[in-house]
Amino acid sequence: MIEFKADCGHTVRAKDDDAGKAVRCAYCGREAAVPDDERDELDFLFSEVGEKTSSGSGSAKVGRKAAAAAGMPFTPRSQSDPFNVIKKMAYVAAFLICAIFVGKKYVWPMISDAIEGEQRQVATADPKESEVRTPTRPLSTSRPSPRKTSRNGFIKDDLSAHGDSGVYVLPVPDDVIVYYCDADESKEGFDWVLPGAGDNEVSRVDGARAIKLDPGSYTFVAMVAVNNSHFMRRYEAWGYIATRKKIEDAKIKEGEVKSDSPAIREIDRFFRPDASEATGVMRIRGRVHIARRYSVRVDVDKWSMLAPLFLPYIGDLARTVELLPSEQAFKFNEQDIRTELDYYEVDPKVQTYIGDILGRVGTISYRMDDNKMQLFRIDPMDGAFIAVALDGVTRRADAYVDAK
Repeated sequence: MIEFKADCGHTVRAKDDDAGKAVRCAYCGREAAVPDDERDELDFLFSEVGEKTSSGSGSAKVGRKAAAAAGMPFTPRSQSDPFNVIKKMAYVAAFLICAIFVGKKYVWPMISDAIEGEQRQVATADPKESEVRTPTRPLSTSRPSPRKTSRNGFIKDDLSAHGDSGVYVLPVPDDVIVYYCDADESKEGFDWVLPGAGDNEVSRVDGARAIKLDPGSYTFVAMVAVNNSHFMRRYEAWGYIATRKKIEDAKIKEGEVKSDSPAIREIDRFFRPDASEATGVMRIRGRVHIARRYSVRVDVDKWSMLAPLFLPYIGDLARTVELLPSEQAFKFNEQDIRTELDYYEVDPKVQTYIGDILGRVGTISYRMDDNKMQLFRIDPMDGAFIAVALDGVTRRADAYVDAK
């Protein structure tokens, strides 16, 4: 069966034997020439699209024999341009590629974040749960996307641009005030950070930043006011308001420092242990401040990391992740980290969250089965895993700060 378009535009069907002959259109009653067998099979496909070609170009779609048999003059039909179809298909392909790119880069991350939020709400429905939890995602997908760099270690800033050696301060919250000076016996307490202490050797930095220092030993003190807005808003769920009242009940005078009092014990109870050596509380310009002291060693051509973490000591590491900066600051080999955590017998169910925390702030303390605290860190120079026992620091399994 041969199908073709008559001059009136309607489809005419003819037998194969009528190829090259003339048949009558059932619609308009006029004779129409049946295409002969030389017609390209693709002509019918392109018969409704295309552009007219010059009268002398291409092969005719109506057979010359059929036109002669019908006593009609032979007029070649307009040919379709397959390149026009290809061009339209290219436009469609380009549109689809753009749509896929935009969806993958912008739309899917938004959907993924929404799903992640719902998963964490379900996972943290019981705030009294212990640190042993079932992670919602594998370690390789839980952290924010890293910067495009092949170097492991600290990737938030180019440390080499600040000098050959020094200390990068990465506190939580980010408005922590940090004082530092050369280490000596006179700096073992907290008095040297008070206004009017008369020590010209003391320097101060606010928030996260790189400090260029020569190789040597240094003493750092990180301070934050008890009425810090970050504490008041984000830590209220874990009873920080009651902790603040206990600290202020110590009746600390202006310029006074206390390092052994019920206020200190309350601070150590509420906040998660970090690399600090001592805790203090003082009143400066009318505001009560919590302080932690650290010793930092700077080696030749090396950068050290100081991360004062004023985080509530909660057993739910998934909730701890939510209190941290969202940007990834450290890059490391994930399989190496898992191997090390397995070596220290860290439950696989919480390794996801530990890896997430290490990627954001580079350090976290963890309670071992014997109640002793272990500090896990990432080397800022090469991303190596470091574990340090916090001597004399223990926490019982029931010592977590519970959500109210």
